Amino acid sequence: MCVVSMISDHYDKKWDEYKKIIQQPGPGQGPFYPPTTIVPIDASTVTTTFIQISRTEFENLKKQVEEMRELLTKALAYDRMTNQAECSNEEKLDRLEKVAKFVGIDCDDLFKELRKVHAKKPRKRRTRRVKR
Repeated sequence: MCVVSMISDHYDKKWDEYKKIIQQPGPGQGPFYPPTTIVPIDASTVTTTFIQISRTEFENLKKQVEEMRELLTKALAYDRMTNQAECSNEEKLDRLEKVAKFVGIDCDDLFKELRKVHAKKPRKRRTRRVKR
């Protein structure tokens, strides 16, 4: 297993409770923000639950994202140095990127690099046999 994938797995499992927060509909998303028409909503049938986190939890999550960014940067360099095959999951990277954006940390360059490496999977070399 490559180191990038191992670190990604760790944070993906660690932040499982925050996945509900980053999936909440925001402005322009979901049924509560129609794009052009106004539709009356029966308040008795609408049940929404917004998940909230405390300021302390938010600051801890932000520190963890900064730690993840540093570890993934070092892991990517290590994987390249040791010629490890890329084995990270695209969906996992998407979830981690959403958490980073949620706390306001810019990791776009890192995730862009991880996806670029992910897209370049090594091909098997085929050898031709020479007929004599």
